[in-house]
Amino acid sequence: MQEYADNYRKAHDLEGYAGEYIFPNSEEYRRESQLYVDIAAYEDGVPVWNTPIKNDGIRFGHLMPASLQIIEALHHLGLTTTAGLVATAEVWGKLTFRAKEDHQDACRLTEELIARAIAEKLPLETASQEHVDTLHHCWQIPMYSIDLRKIVVPLAELRERQEAMLWAEAGY
Repeated sequence: MQEYADNYRKAHDLEGYAGEYIFPNSEEYRRESQLYVDIAAYEDGVPVWNTPIKNDGIRFGHLMPASLQIIEALHHLGLTTTAGLVATAEVWGKLTFRAKEDHQDACRLTEELIARAIAEKLPLETASQEHVDTLHHCWQIPMYSIDLRKIVVPLAELRERQEAMLWAEAGY
């Protein structure tokens, strides 16, 4: 899981057919470009204004963020009550996610938690299979032990990789 996270931690990386462009971290850029006005200088050194990108909702509509979908599912399944929180802590507390644990472990714990909630009659009358599915599809694996700090990639290293990619593309 750490290797997967590392792919998203680099401050800058190469983009384009042969790595010809140096771009900032796309996840960070996407998030911050919705909030801030900034001056950026690309490889040509000419400063340009970056203005907030507005999500107009036309292309994809307005989707509820996964975090809110999870909270709603937990609520309907009775897991936001005191008894539900105790059950969640006890079930998920059985396993510490470090290096070898994966999505299958999370699915097993989610199933165990749902079974316990049903056995303890915690779900509200409004609970549905959709809420169960939301937990399976949107609830992330705990990442407490994963290093999520940004990885600074020196410009010289990016330039070296760019040149290697260019020569590889040229067949040398």
